[in-house]
Amino acid sequence: MGEVVIRTEKLTKFYGRQRGVVDLNLEVLRGEVFGFL
Repeated sequence: MGEVVIRTEKLTKFYGRQRGVVDLNLEVLRGEVFGFL
């Protein structure tokens, strides 16, 4: 396993009162190409 360069834990994003993302856990390793829309 490589070095973690981006990590989120329990990320939640609201758009007004509506939740768009709920409790996102994510790790991106060095050298990975990652996109999130």
